Amino acid sequence: MSALFDTNIYYPYKNTLAYSDLLLVPSIMVSPVYLFTKNPIVTVNSLLFVLLALSAFAMFLLIRYLTNSTIVALISGFFYLLSSYHLSQIGHIQLHADAFMLLMLLFLHRWLDRSETKYLVLAVFMLFLEALSSLYYAIYAGLIFITFIFFFVAFKKIQVTWRSISSLAVALITLGLFLYPFFSPYLQLHSSMPNFERSIGESAVYSAGVTDYLYTVEQNLFWGQLLGLSRPGVEDLLFPGLAVIILAFFGLWGLRAGIAKRENTALIKLFYLLIASSAFIRSLGPYKTILGQKIPLPFLVAFEFIPGFKSMRVPARFGLLALVGLIVLAAFGAVRLFAYWREKRKNNKLADIVAIPAIIFLIIQQVAWSTPISQPIASGDNIPAIYKWLENYKSADVIVELPSIQTEQVKYVYYSTYHSKRLVNGYSGYTPPLWADLESRLADFPSTQSIHLLKELGVNGVLVHSRSIPDWENRIKGSKHDDQIKLVKQVSGDYFFKLLGTNASTRTRSIRLNK
Repeated sequence: MSALFDTNIYYPYKNTLAYSDLLLVPSIMVSPVYLFTKNPIVTVNSLLFVLLALSAFAMFLLIRYLTNSTIVALISGFFYLLSSYHLSQIGHIQLHADAFMLLMLLFLHRWLDRSETKYLVLAVFMLFLEALSSLYYAIYAGLIFITFIFFFVAFKKIQVTWRSISSLAVALITLGLFLYPFFSPYLQLHSSMPNFERSIGESAVYSAGVTDYLYTVEQNLFWGQLLGLSRPGVEDLLFPGLAVIILAFFGLWGLRAGIAKRENTALIKLFYLLIASSAFIRSLGPYKTILGQKIPLPFLVAFEFIPGFKSMRVPARFGLLALVGLIVLAAFGAVRLFAYWREKRKNNKLADIVAIPAIIFLIIQQVAWSTPISQPIASGDNIPAIYKWLENYKSADVIVELPSIQTEQVKYVYYSTYHSKRLVNGYSGYTPPLWADLESRLADFPSTQSIHLLKELGVNGVLVHSRSIPDWENRIKGSKHDDQIKLVKQVSGDYFFKLLGTNASTRTRSIRLNK
């Protein structure tokens, strides 16, 4: 498993893949694209398209099973795909890997209705795939799974028998055994790195506000561009759409009477109302300050006592579960309204005149003409010449790129997919202890101290982007370290130096930093 988790970033640290989401299943899905194109941009964009399509399709399958309506399922998938949450999170590809969570719900419902163990096995398998795709959604899916079992046991829709208990126990134990090898690197990091968890303060900063559920992306045609109910942002754009809210209201119509009769549909609605409301409350974070007083919220209890919550920096992402619950309720509302419309149009020609424009409006108000995109970057044959050269340079296998400032790390990691060298640089959800002062300690390269540090790390190559270092020309002219560094390549403002004297002994010393 070390071969999988020991990536090329943050050298000499180990288990660096565990600093972020594993994304194993999505990576396997899109690997043929990379093998064919060798282009990371094409690969990531292809994966984004596939994940969004799978999310919409999974929602379609779930709604079609629950409502037995293909047209309502199509509309639900459309609303889910073009939600503010998905559009605002375009840059976080792991947050579009939610299809397996939805398919888990589908198979849980099939198990509930048919009592066939194969559907429970499939639901657990979907949970397994979700856990290997997104850590956030693995926790969400686990919470949903547990809530589903206890909810329907409470309403006596799942019979507590030896067979059901043993089947569930075997399925969950098997899940744990299969997941352990993939999660053990995370556990190792947690035990060895004190900062390998989030703080309550971080969670409070990245919590949703109630008004965040009123704002959408700027590209939304109706709410964003016409009415101005949008703003720049990522984590704080959670508006589910007017159609979803209205239809969810109709979906809840008559809920109390249905629950009193223990109707299956009413209990399903109540379950998704519970999912939506509890997720909304959790998205508000650990506490809210009202009149100068911090009011604790349920997320605070979960943060302290439920495994996994301390890895979540952004409680606002619980907005996805709120959206899932609302869409299911909206689907039931749509079924109700379609039935009402079909009944009225038999004797009233005005029904179509009223209904068709209303349907068109509800669809248009969800549409965004274009989705937010990240900053363009060169790919393929258009990458900077120094990286093309570095790809074929074999005399250095561990490098650092300077300036080592946080804003440049994403670019350095991206271009490493072309040259495949191990990097002291890195960008991820967490940073190792060394990075606390690495930028300042390398800021004066090629000073004696910086060269000594790099050799201690086991680095044998330094790539300097001089255009980002104002005093570089004077600094390099005044350098007196010709016996320790050698300029190997210069392409425009990019300089590559070979560090002389980095050998097996310095590599051995660098390993101590990883302990």
